[in-house]
Amino acid sequence: MKKLIFISAVSGVGKSTACEYIRNNNLLNDYAIFDIDDLENINQYNEGTYKVFYENAIKKAIILSKNKNIVIGSCINPNDIKQINMPNEIESYINILITCSDDELRKRLKARDESRQCGSDEYIDGQINYQNFLLKNIKLYQLHVDNTNDIVENIARKIVDFIKQGEQLMEYKQLEKQDLELMLDFVDDENTKYNVDVLQNFIDNKNNAGFIAKKNNKIIGFAFGYILEKPDGRKVFYLDAIDVMPEYQSKGYGTGLISFACEYAKRSDCYKMYLITNKSNISACKCYEKAGGINKADDEIIYVYEFRK
Repeated sequence: MKKLIFISAVSGVGKSTACEYIRNNNLLNDYAIFDIDDLENINQYNEGTYKVFYENAIKKAIILSKNKNIVIGSCINPNDIKQINMPNEIESYINILITCSDDELRKRLKARDESRQCGSDEYIDGQINYQNFLLKNIKLYQLHVDNTNDIVENIARKIVDFIKQGEQLMEYKQLEKQDLELMLDFVDDENTKYNVDVLQNFIDNKNNAGFIAKKNNKIIGFAFGYILEKPDGRKVFYLDAIDVMPEYQSKGYGTGLISFACEYAKRSDCYKMYLITNKSNISACKCYEKAGGINKADDEIIYVYEFRK
C-alpha cells in the first residue's frame, strides 16, 4: 500500500521547483516524486476529462514508483480529488497547497521566457483567479505554504518536515484481527468498553468496517460504519461513529480517519458516504467539513426509537 501526496499550485508559484529540489537532494527517499507532466500530457486536460486524466496519472505513478510512496506536483483542487476513484494500492492521500501573492505571481510569470507563452495578461489573470479559488478551499488542505518572500530550500524543508512528521506520528488502517487487543486500551468520550470477541464478530461481517488511527502501536482514534444496499442495487456507506482520544483531539487525526473511510467506501463501490451529527458540535462539524463533507440536510429531524438503555 502506498501513500499519495498532492502538492498543488498554479503555474509560476514554484511547485515544480520545490519538487525538483526535494528529489535532487534526496529529502524523501521513500517517495517517488513526479510532476503531473511526467505522467500525462497536460494538453489533454480539460474540465470534462480531469477525472480520467488524474486516474490514469495515478495508475502510471503506481507502476513507476515501484516500492515507494508517491508525490505528484499538480494544480488539482481537493474537490476534484474526491471524485477520483483511487486505486486499491493507495491507502491514503494528503493535499498540500503552495501559493504566493498576486503581485509576486504576476511578476514571476512576466519574467519567464516568451517561449513558455505564460506572460500574457489573460493567462496571468487566469492563474491568479484559479489560485484565489484554491485559497477559498484552504480548509481542505492539510498544509498551506506561502512562498511569496521565501526561497525554494525553505519551502521544500517545510513540506518534507510536514510529511515526515505525519509518517512518524500516525498510521490509518482498517481494523483487523491483530489490532483487536489494542482496542482494549482505547478510551472514547463515552468510556466504551470493548471486547475482543465482539469486535471480531463485528469485522467478520463483510458489510461492517472499522478504521483506526495508530501512533507508536497505540490506537488513538477509532471509527466504524456499515455498507447499506438500497433496493435499486446502489450502495451507501453510513459512518456511525468516530472518536479520537481526548489528548489527541484537534490535531487533524479525525479528518485523517474520515478521509480513510471515504476511500474505503469508494473502493467498496458506494456512491456516497454520510454521517449524522449535531449542529452544536462545532468542532466535529469543522472536522467533517475539512475532510470534504457537505451539510445537505438543514431541515431534517432525527427520530430515535430506543429499546434498551
